[in-house]
Formats: sequence, structure tokens, C-alpha cells
Amino acid sequence: MRASILDDVKVTVPARIASQAWLNAMLASSKEPSRPLICQTLSVEVFETKGVQFIATNGHVLFRTWAPVNGSRTWPAMRYRPDRQLTVMDPDGFGLGFMRALLRVTSEETHVDEQLTITSAPVDDEAAPSFGAEFQTERVTLRACGQRLDLLVRDEPYPDWRKLKLGLDEMAFVDGMKVQPKYLGLVGRLKDITAVDMTFAGNDRAIWIDANGEQGYGVKGLLMPMRRLETGTKDEPETALDENDDDVNDQVGDEDRG
Repeated sequence: MRASILDDVKVTVPARIASQAWLNAMLASSKEPSRPLICQTLSVEVFETKGVQFIATNGHVLFRTWAPVNGSRTWPAMRYRPDRQLTVMDPDGFGLGFMRALLRVTSEETHVDEQLTITSAPVDDEAAPSFGAEFQTERVTLRACGQRLDLLVRDEPYPDWRKLKLGLDEMAFVDGMKVQPKYLGLVGRLKDITAVDMTFAGNDRAIWIDANGEQGYGVKGLLMPMRRLETGTKDEPETALDENDDDVNDQVGDEDRG
């Protein structure tokens, strides 16, 4: 059940780390309008005393990034649920533009210590909630370097990436895998990455990636391989995440909900 938007978010993280994390995660966001929940959206998971986690997927690639409150390099364990999850929409790229500008500005010595504050609130602060808070829409506000940007929040939770076990319980070594080049290309576009560790989880299971960052906190995520079929047949990509797939939602029990 969706949390009430009266549970307002307010968290402050280093602007350079957060902008880099936002941009890296959004590389995996879908561009397909027929999948509105993951099309040009970003899952913003707020751990109030620890930091913010950003997640995006296009159904074949999933990138997860982290911006801490206190400078700790420890990511939240996958079993822990955030205090709030917000599905932020950026169909016109204003959020991307804001983060690109912020990344550029914070490379200058005078702005290296800038902070980014992320808050949430009802879209219309003046409107009386005549039908109750659960019927109001919500926005996320980004503030840094004296600038402000508002982005709308989709009124439903992001697909639950924590429920994707994808064969990791019974891992098998394989001699090779097929991956579509365009998805490997997304890995190559990640910012501030010095090396990428890949864990192969079976011929038709996900490739888990852990990309090490030089200054930031890197990127974690997964790539779906292409199914290795018989010679003369067409390779078919697997699907990593489908917000309408009930089988995916049943892969993890209550013990992993944290």
C-alpha cells in the first residue's frame, strides 16, 4: 500500500555525488512509452539517516546507485526497505539537465562542498485535501547552488527490484554469455567508473555488475543476457524486470522485506 504523501521527505546529500548517482542510474531508464511506470522515471529510495538510493531499469538493464548522508561507503543491504520510495517522473529531461549542470558546477573548487536537498510535498500546498491525502498528487523538489527544480511523482510504486533473485541462490559457472551490445554500451557510459566486476548467474540468468567508482560510490545492477539458442536461430533477449509480471513478484518471501 502506498505511503501517505503526508510522510514528507527531507534529506540532504553531497551534490556532486548525488548528481553523478542520479545520472548514472538514469542511463538504464526505459524510453518506451508503452511501459509508463519505467519510462523516463527514477525510483528514489530515501533512508532518512543514511542516504538516498537511485534505481532505474528499461527491462533489460538495471542500475542502482547510492548517495550517503554521512559519507559512509556502506550501501544499504538489499533486504532493507527505505523509509520512503518515490517514483520520480522526468519525461522532458529537466531532471537530467539539472543534474548535468550540478555535476559541472561542483567540479569547480568554489562549489565542491555544495549540498543537494531533496524534499517532497503535495503539488498544491494551498489546496485543501477535500478527499483526503491519499488522493493528492506529490512532487519532489531538488535544491542546490541556489537553484530549485520540481518534478512530479507517479502515484504508484516502482517495480520491486528486490524480488529479482534471478538464479543467484543456485549459482552456476558458465563458459560464456551473449549480451546485446547496446546494453554493454550503457555500462561504458557510466561516469567515474574505473572497473566493472561481473558475476555470471547461469546461461539464462542475470549478469550482476558492480562498477567501482574513483570518487563516487559506483553503480550496482544487472544485465540480462541473450538466450543462447541453436545455430541458425535468432538470439532472443531475456527480460529483467516487468512491472506486470506476477511470477517476478512471487520470487522472494516475506523474510526479505526487512
